[in-house]
Amino acid sequence: MKKIISLLSIALIAISCSDTDPETPASNSGPVSATQTQYDNFGNIESINVFEYQNGKPDTFSFYTAENELEFYQKFFYSDGKVNKIIGYTATDAVSGQAEYFYDSQQRLYKITTGGESYSEQTLFTYNGDGSITGVATSSDGYTEEKTWLVNANGYIYKEIDDNSSYELAFDGATGNPLTGTYSSGGVKSFVYDTEHDFYLTGIQPEFGTYKPNQVLQSFYLEDSETSLANKFVTKELNNGVVSRVYDMEFDSSGRLSSSKTIAGGNLISEMVYQY
Repeated sequence: MKKIISLLSIALIAISCSDTDPETPASNSGPVSATQTQYDNFGNIESINVFEYQNGKPDTFSFYTAENELEFYQKFFYSDGKVNKIIGYTATDAVSGQAEYFYDSQQRLYKITTGGESYSEQTLFTYNGDGSITGVATSSDGYTEEKTWLVNANGYIYKEIDDNSSYELAFDGATGNPLTGTYSSGGVKSFVYDTEHDFYLTGIQPEFGTYKPNQVLQSFYLEDSETSLANKFVTKELNNGVVSRVYDMEFDSSGRLSSSKTIAGGNLISEMVYQY
């Protein structure tokens, strides 16, 4: 499923949201900025992503080429502490696309629209009587995708079902920390967490409000947001018992996350550095 506005956010949250005016960038706790450098398998820089924050939430995301030239950027706008619009711009400040997010009276996402010069998409969410959520995404090229998500007693989405497959999380008690994710095809993903540092010192807040399923629904894919509500740092991911990713983290003298390296197949593929 295409996304005109891709929300390239860090999978870190905090426990509360701030109130901001509609159409106004969030305005300070948490990091001031974070710079992510992405590498290819040979150690060459592929791209540089710069996140700027206000009040613990993304304010601007900028994408730079390997030569450190700005290619595009995105501005985030909030209403009642929740993202209601993301506008994308070219390097020359021309609008390239936008995404809008709509919430019902219970703060639940019920519609997302995205659009660019030659493509648009609408996603509608239905909250069913049995507690499940159905999402249908329809694009201007005629493609439609439908999914159903199941929500556990603690308010976390734990299973995603589509026509051909499913993916199910098993959480650590009442937390949002998944221990395993099981595919209907038989594969199992496992997660290992840091137990020494206070996750909330980082100060990053949930940009889609406090209704927990929103964090999954905005991405439309549980696998893309499975640890978005975790309250511990993930240090390792394993596929069928084999380590697939390692997150090598450093912390400052205040105990806040200062950098995180992502290593896959023995190669450094990404490094995030935070400024407070």
